Amino acid sequence: MAAKLLLVRNFSLLRCVCLPWHKNQAINLKSLLLIGSHPWFTYCSRELHLQQQNISQIPQDQDITPTYSFETVDYLISNGINVAVIEKSYPSLLNADVNRLQKNYEYLRKLGVNSTDLIQVIETTPKLLTLSHHRLKASIKFWQYFGLRNENVINMIIKAPQIFLQRRRTEIESKLNLLQSFISQKQILHLFQLQPALLTFILTDVEMRIEWLTNLGFEKNDIGSIISRLPSFLLKDFNAIQSSIDWLKSNHCNRKEIINIINEHPGILRRDVDVMTDIKNFFIDIGYTTEEFKSIICMFPSLLCRSVSSLQDRFHFASAILKCSVDEVKETPALFTCKFDQIKLRYAFLQSVNRSDNVVLKQLILANDRRFVKEEATSNMSEFHKFLRITLQ
Repeated sequence: MAAKLLLVRNFSLLRCVCLPWHKNQAINLKSLLLIGSHPWFTYCSRELHLQQQNISQIPQDQDITPTYSFETVDYLISNGINVAVIEKSYPSLLNADVNRLQKNYEYLRKLGVNSTDLIQVIETTPKLLTLSHHRLKASIKFWQYFGLRNENVINMIIKAPQIFLQRRRTEIESKLNLLQSFISQKQILHLFQLQPALLTFILTDVEMRIEWLTNLGFEKNDIGSIISRLPSFLLKDFNAIQSSIDWLKSNHCNRKEIINIINEHPGILRRDVDVMTDIKNFFIDIGYTTEEFKSIICMFPSLLCRSVSSLQDRFHFASAILKCSVDEVKETPALFTCKFDQIKLRYAFLQSVNRSDNVVLKQLILANDRRFVKEEATSNMSEFHKFLRITLQ
């Protein structure tokens, strides 16, 4: 009798039967005669049993106000959205106006977002559906007018839907104005294609980063180059960025050298200092002095972004296979930055023409193909090309 009273008074509450998270109630029903024909119950078990002890604790004359909108929950479930996820992250959506949700959902589908991606967007950023239709449409139109192609707008919706929750005048335009003071609109559009979540940065945080770079001595053009080549600079944890500069300082790089290193290879700003320390230890272990290590990273900053195993393989090739001394390796630092597969092919060609003894490392790496073939292999380009065709098949 108590169960029947609950069903009659609060039909929508029954929708929560399938949600195991709903107030920790294990509510089951044996009889679905009253509502079993409703489409929503295709998502439920066919047989549900009502625990008598739970129901008996509720006074029969107590009114129970439904927590969620029956129509809204039904609409979300009918479109394949996991309402259990929504309830945990943004329960207000379950009580939102179903007409607004439907209008926004259909608009995003017509824009070109497929249903699978849209379900994921709604489950991760449910607030998107609760925006006024005018605001959502105006936000998307803004990006189209800014220059994003439709496929890029769709990509932004899928990968960075939180951007559409930001206020255009107070947030989006302020961020764009900041970026446009350093890089062009064309560069910004290119960055959005590579990293749709770019504008999720916090404006005051980025302003602080830019001020920090300025105080270090970076010019406006330098900062623009860093942003365009390393957009993650706007998003990465600032302490990690700062620690990279501190690491360079600890290795006796002066301000001018640091600026040159970062301008040459801004990826160092996101590099783990422990990995850079491992790289330094590798060079020290094979015979470099601290000053020589500093010299080589100033000349080839990208070394700090290579893996230790890659550097070890190159040194092993030079020392164990080519029988080069450490001094010869030091004279040819390009060993650690060259296209290693190409160098190994050249050595294999020297072996094929019986010229692999007494290889000059510098010539092997730095000489162009024609000079290498003529002087080191004493062969001709047709033979070299024939060798490459056979080897690379």
